[in-house]
Amino acid sequence: MKRKLFLFDTHALIFWCNRQAVSDEFIKYFDKQDQLGNLLVSSISFWEIALLYISFLK
Repeated sequence: MKRKLFLFDTHALIFWCNRQAVSDEFIKYFDKQDQLGNLLVSSISFWEIALLYISFLK
């Protein structure tokens, strides 16, 4: 049986981590997927988050 993998983009990752602007069901579901090792993050997300952080510091 194939595993279901989920690729998070930057927005989904930030909303999930901050627990804001998403439903409790979304949070619970992806917390479980994280525990199962089924979440992937786009490599560009780390660059985008760094840019957001830098712009926040200015």
